[in-house]
Amino acid sequence: MAAAAMLGRIGYGCEISPAYCDVIVRRVMGLTGETPVLAATGETFADVAAARGVDPEQALNPKAQDSGAIKHNGPNPHYGKRKAS
Repeated sequence: MAAAAMLGRIGYGCEISPAYCDVIVRRVMGLTGETPVLAATGETFADVAAARGVDPEQALNPKAQDSGAIKHNGPNPHYGKRKAS
């Protein structure tokens, strides 16, 4: 997504975790200096975060949105269940 933004291209992505989506959007915001707007409603990134119950200041804080700061309960849900050994 960042590469597409820097090259002026359209980029498509898919992510299951809203937290990781926030990370991606935040990084693109930092690279381009633009404020992303939800096409369907015209809401800004901060507006959408607030509607989801996330403090807009926290949503716009790059440290809080760093992928290392995202906590999972238990094993990472994106890799499926562990196989029995």
